[in-house]
Amino acid sequence: MRRSLGELTMLAPIAAFVVLFALLPVALLFASAVSAVGGFAGVASLLALPLNERSVTNSLVQGGLSSALAVAFGYPAGVFLGRYRWPGRDLVRSLLLIPFLLPSLIVVLGVEDLFGAGGSFTEFYATDFHDDVVLMGHDGPGHPAIAQGKIKLRPLGVYHGKVGTGLSVEMSVKNGPVTLLSVVEGAEGVGLLAAHAESVAGPVLEIGNTNSRYRFAMGARRFMESWNAQGPAHHCAVGVGHIGGKIEKLGLLLGIPVARVG
Repeated sequence: MRRSLGELTMLAPIAAFVVLFALLPVALLFASAVSAVGGFAGVASLLALPLNERSVTNSLVQGGLSSALAVAFGYPAGVFLGRYRWPGRDLVRSLLLIPFLLPSLIVVLGVEDLFGAGGSFTEFYATDFHDDVVLMGHDGPGHPAIAQGKIKLRPLGVYHGKVGTGLSVEMSVKNGPVTLLSVVEGAEGVGLLAAHAESVAGPVLEIGNTNSRYRFAMGARRFMESWNAQGPAHHCAVGVGHIGGKIEKLGLLLGIPVARVG
């Protein structure tokens, strides 16, 4: 009994931390979102929209299947790799790390670089509806060959999204035509998603990131809806020039689908 009480006492601060800094913020954010759309009736009307309905259904189906397959194959494989020693086990464990070391983003960065477009790591982080532009960037990685002006090293008291402090690369992509490229998976299998845009001048956050402003012919709002309807990850590659035609020809040669947006 004493041991159980002692264990509970030790777990209490951890439980309090999780509730205060994880569960409570999520609950407040959820309540704020529900209130902003007029309560649960507003949520139901939003979910009834065809695009949102497909997105939620796709997320639930893919998430459920992925979880089930991960448990079905991952658990016995983990036991076999972790509890037993057999010839070649270390090699197999090393090979299983390759997908984590070479994410799909490396593929699209390499494609853009091979086409002479540069290929810089980026992600969506804001939309300026007044100026009709999408703001994109990412801390750290950037391709110096496609920089607009000088590249800066900005000291950061706290890194973005990671532990530590130090220098981070700050640059913007050259003003002019650019191509976004991402890897997606749909009914036809794994493919590429590309979009043409213009890198335009304007204020960006000077926070040690590769931040830029992008304008799309179809407009920021319609572009974001069309791009996200394809199911890409939030990370993608950006390169200079409009190379969507070259990417489509590459898809034909490799036998993979290529979707164009914008």
